Amino acid sequence: MHLEIELDMAEFTVLTPFPHTKAYDELKAQDRIFSYDWNDSSADKVVYYPKQMSPDKLQQLFYDAWDTFYQDESQEMKMFKLFQRAIQKEMADDTFRPRNRALASRAFGKEARSGATCRRGRTGVFAEMSRPRSQFDRKENPQGCSSPLRVGP
Repeated sequence: MHLEIELDMAEFTVLTPFPHTKAYDELKAQDRIFSYDWNDSSADKVVYYPKQMSPDKLQQLFYDAWDTFYQDESQEMKMFKLFQRAIQKEMADDTFRPRNRALASRAFGKEARSGATCRRGRTGVFAEMSRPRSQFDRKENPQGCSSPLRVGP
């Protein structure tokens, strides 16, 4: 069966058996969890033995889902176009309100420290990428900044 629907965006994750969840309790009782490293508990890494395939096969299927969905256009470009359409719709129905640029230096209610220099030569604060990218696995985020978001003093 082949199903086609038009989606602007998609998010793919792998079951992550977090402690104190039913999935964790069941997989632990079955001795199927092979990584208890908290850094691997990111919803993009297989940390348990699936019943019907190898962990490597599930990991590859996860990467294939991302690669297939975003093969014609990157997630960043799809997000940009979706954002652009939303702004155009708001402008057409007179509900558009420009963002408050005074808040650009704030993150999570705190003053954000600038710590990442981006390819465009500007310094900025960006959250580190949350989605894996099999063929372009990288530590930097889409804007080319190698540092994760830092909130401080």
